[in-house]
Amino acid sequence: MKKWQFLIVLTLMPYFAGCGPKTIFLTTRLSSPQHHVNTGMLLFEKGRLDEAQREFELALKKDSKLVKAYTGLALVNAAKGNKDKALENLRKAESFIQNEEDSIVLNLARIRVAYIAFNPEFLSMAEQAFSQIMQKRPGYPPACFYMGFVYEKAFLFDKALSLFNKVLKSENKLVLKAYNEIDKISKIEKAHPISNIGKEIGLKNTITRADMAALLVHELKLPQILEIASVSSVFIKDIGGERFAEEIKLIAPYHLEELSPTVDGYFDPDLKLTKASFCVILQDVYVRISGDEALKRRFKDIRSPYKDLSLKAPYYNACVFALIKGFVLPQDRLNKEFGPLSPVSGADALLGLKRLKKELRLL
Repeated sequence: MKKWQFLIVLTLMPYFAGCGPKTIFLTTRLSSPQHHVNTGMLLFEKGRLDEAQREFELALKKDSKLVKAYTGLALVNAAKGNKDKALENLRKAESFIQNEEDSIVLNLARIRVAYIAFNPEFLSMAEQAFSQIMQKRPGYPPACFYMGFVYEKAFLFDKALSLFNKVLKSENKLVLKAYNEIDKISKIEKAHPISNIGKEIGLKNTITRADMAALLVHELKLPQILEIASVSSVFIKDIGGERFAEEIKLIAPYHLEELSPTVDGYFDPDLKLTKASFCVILQDVYVRISGDEALKRRFKDIRSPYKDLSLKAPYYNACVFALIKGFVLPQDRLNKEFGPLSPVSGADALLGLKRLKKELRLL
């Protein structure tokens, strides 16, 4: 080795020696059980269930008694529809509780599992878990927040509102989400749905074509209003396994605008419903019941009050009609945005249908 090369090696040796331990520490910290749990929770909240499950399982390989890893798996399995596995994960977590923090984590997971995989039997489990948390940490915002969701699922809206209001009084990051839930429940109560299916759909942040068909059947009772004898059955290819398949079969034969199967028999039940489509459906229903065919052209020459609502759009007349009748509200009145392509929430759909019934004197 040349002399100058030897000197360079001597100069760099302390640098490499100093870097060695730091690199080892970094690797150890990033592969710790707690790091895997934290990563798993982030992935779970983003809906990346398989990746989240892998992280929780990696945590358990390093610490087989880690309560947070078992509760994380419980949430994943609940979201995947594996209720039995979720409950098994919770039982394993309970067997490894060592302190108050573990107890809080477990009971919060019980509440969240009850919400994600809700059935009436889970309500008591969630209430017991909530009670135990309140004994240790009165007013604990995350517990109030997720228990509020459980009460929503049970249609116990007064109890849900009470808990979401408690979150509002805290300085927790869940405040904005709690406010949105309060707004949603207030709309549902104002709409006063007459069916449990209506209440359930009302809780959705976005609804599908299948949901809209169900609302027309259960909330508007459209097949009972229009003459069923005047319509013929329609074959639909893509509703096998669809929860609201029967409701779709009842609505499809009417060939409502924006809610009809294609000529080759596809309904697209999972397609998200936009505000523009919602307006077109309500306009068509209104015309069918009132018999006022001219309504479909009445507003087509009125100057658009919103910059994102083009006079040339095929849904323009319906949107203006829905605005005038109060069936929908603009997305941002101040900035003159209607939001025709924005999704429709279940609560807003319920309110629109209630106003439609009132306008047609169907209440």
